[in-house]
Amino acid sequence: MLLVPAFLRCRPVRRSYGRHWPFIVAMVLFLLSLAIGALALKPPQREGKLVGRVESLPGADLVGDWKVAGVVVHVTAETEIDQEHGAVQVGAVVKVEGSFRPDGSLDARKVEVLANPGPVPQPADTKVFAVLKLHPTTQAPAGAEGVAIIRVFKLGDTVVREDFKLGVEHLLPQHVYDVYVDGVHAGAVATNAEGEGHLFLSSAALPATEPLPPGLSPLLERQQVEVRDGSTVMLTGNFADARWDGDGHPQREYLAVAPLISSQRVVLGLGVAEIKEGKQTLKLAAFFLPALVPVTVVVDDQVVGTVPTQANGYIHATFSTQPEEGQLPLPFAALPVSSWQKLELRDASGAVLAAGEFAAVLHPGTVTAPGQVRRYLGRPRR
Repeated sequence: MLLVPAFLRCRPVRRSYGRHWPFIVAMVLFLLSLAIGALALKPPQREGKLVGRVESLPGADLVGDWKVAGVVVHVTAETEIDQEHGAVQVGAVVKVEGSFRPDGSLDARKVEVLANPGPVPQPADTKVFAVLKLHPTTQAPAGAEGVAIIRVFKLGDTVVREDFKLGVEHLLPQHVYDVYVDGVHAGAVATNAEGEGHLFLSSAALPATEPLPPGLSPLLERQQVEVRDGSTVMLTGNFADARWDGDGHPQREYLAVAPLISSQRVVLGLGVAEIKEGKQTLKLAAFFLPALVPVTVVVDDQVVGTVPTQANGYIHATFSTQPEEGQLPLPFAALPVSSWQKLELRDASGAVLAAGEFAAVLHPGTVTAPGQVRRYLGRPRR
């Protein structure tokens, strides 16, 4: 009988957790708040790049907070600053690489100056240009031809810029020809191995241009253009026979679009063939291509030209029978654009990256902007 009371006295006490649940919940919430607080102190940062104009600087040593295109950029003594293309100053265009904070500011790891600010002229409100086809003389090589273009930008009644461009084809290869306008020596054209050459003169300080001789201004009064080999005239034309244009926007005579599709049936871009007032062009845009590689543009097995892709795999190019600044010449062997059926983009090995068939727009004169052309196909998508 004594064993029973002894056993009862040694029996472990049953614990009841029901009375302690408020304390347990409080501890869990406290630990969660500590974890959230720790994450708030050190949030994950995302890598990014920013390109824009410098709006403000902290001081001469450049350490501190900059403002670039409206974004606060934190620059420290460890930030690499590349000033090879110009000094850092307000107005300079820079590229910033680093990590974005949650507040939208950027911790800069590297800053590279892309361009320094120059004089910012007031934009012209009037542009007048003329396109003159140069005809060969009997002394010129077979198939020789050329084109001369003048463009005049005006602000009110004041001329703010004058351009003179000239292109020749099928002249003697690796040869130098002189260009005369109304008897004034405008410059020289050096042809390449295919007998092609270009001359670009401007009253403005533009890249890849030569100064416009004072004797050619005002350009709107010029008449005769000659391309000479010594004293022998090879090509000639008179601006009285040129096509002039002012502020009007002539309608297209022909327009066709070709969606560029990969072998995986992904739309990568768009090609647009166009004829307007006798000028033939191919406008090209494509995305998601290999980065920093040459891409050959081919139309109906005829090579049009080669365009390098950008670091993000994007290309944008315009080929024209009357190339302007930043445009590429459209080979005469590929003309007319209205006969084109297939457009291809090929890599250096000849493999097709994207291809598409041209489809003509029934009423090309009603399509006045690239955005309206995109309505037919939608935006490039992946």
